Amino acid sequence: MRDVMFRLGKFFGRLPKVARWVVVLLIGAGIVWSCTPTPPPPKTAGQLAEEQRQAEINAAALAKQAAEKAQREMEFRIMVAGAKTLKRNMRDPDSFKLESVIKMTSGAICYEYRAKNGFGGYNREAAVYQPKSDTLVTGDSATRTFNALCAGKTGEDHTSTVKIAIE
Repeated sequence: MRDVMFRLGKFFGRLPKVARWVVVLLIGAGIVWSCTPTPPPPKTAGQLAEEQRQAEINAAALAKQAAEKAQREMEFRIMVAGAKTLKRNMRDPDSFKLESVIKMTSGAICYEYRAKNGFGGYNREAAVYQPKSDTLVTGDSATRTFNALCAGKTGEDHTSTVKIAIE
């Protein structure tokens, strides 16, 4: 390797000054050219169509997620509004104890709670929000509705978050 470098140095030293600069510039241009990234080839019509299809799929997925989030938020607001209505309509609102809030797959929201009665004792009550009629069923008719829509069925438990929201 030393021998090659020596010969190059000897050759380079014999060149006229202008030629030396030309060689340096050519070497520099070669280095710059070799380090410059080549642009990717242009995309084909098929690739562009596939990118467009992917963008549409992603946009549809984002729109679906946004709609689902808005639906969950609306359902939560309805759950909280129902619990607040129950509490506000108690003889003694401070005695209101929410025991469970379950959202059924049918869309019904089932509430179980305790509150003081007129004699100072606590009664266990139930209420049901029916989304089709947009009503909160309470009192004596709530027991029948609760048994039909809620008793023995499964759903999503939202008790802890609703309790926090109404306090």
